[in-house]
Parts: sequence; structure tokens; C-alpha cells
Amino acid sequence: MTIIDSELKARQKKTFVETNEKCPVCEEFTKYKYIKPKLYMEQDQDVDLRPKKVKWFEKNLDSYNPRLLYIQHCTKCYFAASNAFFKEPLKDYDMSMIRFKKKINNFKSDNPKSEEVIKELIQNINPIFEEINFFESLKLHLLAIYNFQMVDDIAKREAFELGRYSLRLAWLYRDIYENEEKKNSYASNLEELLKNLKKHWADIPDNEDLAIKMALNYYQTTYESSRMIKSLYEEVLMLMLLTRLNVRLENMTEASRTIMIAKDKVREYDNKAKAEQKKMSSQPDSEAYKKASEVVGEARKMNRIIDEVNNIFMDHREQWIKKQIALAKKIIEENKGTSTAEIKEILLKQGIDQTNIDRVIEVRPKKRRRGFFSFFRY
Repeated sequence: MTIIDSELKARQKKTFVETNEKCPVCEEFTKYKYIKPKLYMEQDQDVDLRPKKVKWFEKNLDSYNPRLLYIQHCTKCYFAASNAFFKEPLKDYDMSMIRFKKKINNFKSDNPKSEEVIKELIQNINPIFEEINFFESLKLHLLAIYNFQMVDDIAKREAFELGRYSLRLAWLYRDIYENEEKKNSYASNLEELLKNLKKHWADIPDNEDLAIKMALNYYQTTYESSRMIKSLYEEVLMLMLLTRLNVRLENMTEASRTIMIAKDKVREYDNKAKAEQKKMSSQPDSEAYKKASEVVGEARKMNRIIDEVNNIFMDHREQWIKKQIALAKKIIEENKGTSTAEIKEILLKQGIDQTNIDRVIEVRPKKRRRGFFSFFRY
């Protein structure tokens, strides 16, 4: 072993935690690694929480990207999931491991072509985990989504994991097309990969928008159906995540709605606690008063979270309105002589929101019919 190899091995030992985990599907043991969380902090988030920067607390670690090492896979059966899932499979899920494995095996038996999808995604994956590159990581994200979609109980109810993987896949797509170097390195290979996968995976999220929409759908399913959400605080966090994804997709009406739902729920929670506080004000040392005070503090914390996301929403909404109105005016200019009804139809088809159409097209008030007592009006 050379001096350089020794230094590299020492650095990796300092950087990674190595674990020996049992695959939840085939039950074979495989060694996994993940970067020690205390070594870095992700910063400068997009509206959908994609971190654009990583701050390292140790030198010479800039070559690593923690997001690329998020999904791990079994080298025996090729099941892929997050490191956390391998450590504690189905934690907080309302499902047994036996049922989970049975669902995956039944899907593979009923869909022989699924092996083609898995084979395509696992091909040329670097066996040395810490050396996995960008393209290999993207394939593992797709593989994790495909694995979990095999289990309809998860896709239709306990869909949090699928939402997380879909969102992280969307971030990787954005990474490619926002960076010229990555685009030149991976775009053509990615297009070829997706083309091959579509043959046997009809609803594959093959671009950023589809991946975000898929994440939104799975998070919405989690919010409505999952037993994972056990407190109002967790509910508010989910609503704010839904808001962020809707803002990213420019679904501003829906983003506004989820903010209002969260505000109403926290307001009711806070009011009940304050009423209890007032009721027990003569007994400030009682357990009931202390509990009510804790709830008021929790409500204050939740309101701060909601206010932060609401400010983000308002900033993006303002920019969205300007962009939509500029586009609407351009379309109206290009369609001079067209009736108002037809213009509205064209604008709607071009994705202009009805509220913004009303902003650029003057709505003429209907003439009021003169009633019997109209002569009394001045």
C-alpha cells in the first residue's frame, strides 16, 4: 500500500461511518457507509428545500456530495432505499416485514419485465460506495422509487418514503440541467437510460417536473392517509412541505390553501390552550396550567414555521404574477381582434391562472336594470 493509499484510507475512515446491515428483502448482510452528519451542513436551500451548498467542518472533503450517497442498495438482490430505512426498515409503518417482502416478490413474479428495469438501473454501479458518481446515484434513486412502488400499501397510504425519494430525484435532475459541466457529462446518457426504462416502466418520473409532481402526490397521500403523522407539529411540517412543492410548481392557489389550513389548525390549538391557561390562572403551579403553557409555546413555534414559508410564498407569488401578466399581455397583443371570450380561452390553455386573466382583461360591469324605486337614487 502506497503512502497516498494509506492517507486516502485514513481520510475515509475519518469521514464515513461503516455499518453491516441486513437487507430487509433478501436478509443478506451487506456493508454500508454514510458520511458522518457532524462533518457538514447543507445550506442555501431552494423553495423545495434542495440544498445548493455544503459547508464542511473538516478540510479536504469538498470532493464528496452527501446527497449522492443518500440511497444505498443490496448487492445481492438489488433492493435500494435510504440508509435510515436499511437501519430501521418500516419504522412507523403500519405494515409487517413479511407483508412488505411478499408484495415485492409478488410484483416481480407478476411482472417479469421488472427484472429488465432493475438490470438497467443496477448496471455499472460502482461497488465502492463512497466512489459512486452523480449518474450512478441518480440511477439508485430511480431504483429505490421503483422498488417501493411495487408495494401498493406504501404507494397508496404510507407514501412518505416514496415522496422523499421522488423529491431528491427532482433535485438531481435540476443539478444536471443547471450545471453545464454536468449537462455535458450526463445528459445524453440519461436520455438513453430513460428511453430504455420507459419500455417497461410507463409512469417513470423522467424529468424534474414529473418527479416533483410525484413527490407532491405521495406527500399528499401521506398527509391524508398515513399513520406516521402523529402530532399537529408533524402535520404542520407536512403542510408546509406541500406548500413549498406547490410554489415550485407554481400552483399558487393550492399553496395558499395549505398555508390557510395550517394557520387555522394552529389557531384553534392555540386558542384552546390559552382558554385553559386563563381558566387555571389562579393555579400557576398546577399540571394543567403548565401543560397549557407548553401548548402555547408549541403553537408559537409552529406559527414561526408557517410565517417563514408564507413569506417565501408571498415573494414567489409576486414574481409569478408579474411573469404571468407579462405573458398574458404578449398573447393578447398577438391576438388582436379576437373576442374576449376567445382570448380568455387561449390564456387558460397557455397556463395563465384565472386570477391573472382577470387582472389583465377588464371586466365590464353589467348594466343594472332600473327598478321601480330607482328614481330615489341620487
